[in-house]
Amino acid sequence: MTLPHQRTVKRAVAAILSEELAYCRKLLSFGVDLPKPAVINKCRLKADTVTAAMGLYTKACLSYKGIIHLCEAGLDRTAAPVNRSLFETLLNITFLLRRRVSLNQFDFAAGKKTPTKKPLGLFGKKLDTHFRTDLYCAFCTLRDQKMVGQWTRTPGLKRTGKAAHKRLSALPQPHVAAIGAQWEKRLKEKNTCAGLGIADYAASLGKGFYMWYRSVYAMDSQSVHQSDSLAYLEIDDRVTNIAPRWYTSPDQVRETLKIASLMFVRCTDELNRRLRFGRDASDRITDFRNELNGWTQ
Repeated sequence: MTLPHQRTVKRAVAAILSEELAYCRKLLSFGVDLPKPAVINKCRLKADTVTAAMGLYTKACLSYKGIIHLCEAGLDRTAAPVNRSLFETLLNITFLLRRRVSLNQFDFAAGKKTPTKKPLGLFGKKLDTHFRTDLYCAFCTLRDQKMVGQWTRTPGLKRTGKAAHKRLSALPQPHVAAIGAQWEKRLKEKNTCAGLGIADYAASLGKGFYMWYRSVYAMDSQSVHQSDSLAYLEIDDRVTNIAPRWYTSPDQVRETLKIASLMFVRCTDELNRRLRFGRDASDRITDFRNELNGWTQ
């Protein structure tokens, strides 16, 4: 089964965006080859930190590959949820690997040029790399517990849920114990491993992340939350003819590729800054970033 004009659109995208697609494939190849085992094995970071960061980075590579694949077929809107996921992956990689991170709650009231911020209380903990790793791993554990706990109350899943809950409860939970009861309560109430809402989390990591949150994340969330149905229709001025809108335009496909590439370059940069894969890797990351600035809008 193929969509209407699928082959024609794919050929058109390949021709019109040949340079952009070539760039994306080159960047992906670089990103996949970046984590050198010899460097990683000598890393002085805590093993749990390296494991979590490399898992997230691998996810970023796969997300970027998926976005390229969808855009090659002209399906940039279908790539929106993957782009959103890539943004969240980037946040977590940055949170884990930055040498220093501060967490703040912001007042994003309308009309404020610069939002005021209030440092997030840390309950006596130091927000170093080890503790941030504990936060991320504890968050993952707590999310699994919440999911399985919901199974035990869902008709048709109760038996499976009880068995899964029993297995999960038997596993050691050192990271949950390490963060303490106050942080555990905070993580259960929030949807990020930083114990903040996604807007505050992004803004805490830097202005660029917050700008992505307000633009990329907000736009792509429309797809995730199913509030974009009209974007999939061609409707005339009189609303007398309604037809499916299977594709957007090469310009919109290009923009999706550019945004994904900006975020993926940042993933490679955050990994390289902490694990240090060498001067050549740093130079290539700079080149990839600079080349993106030359893309037409």
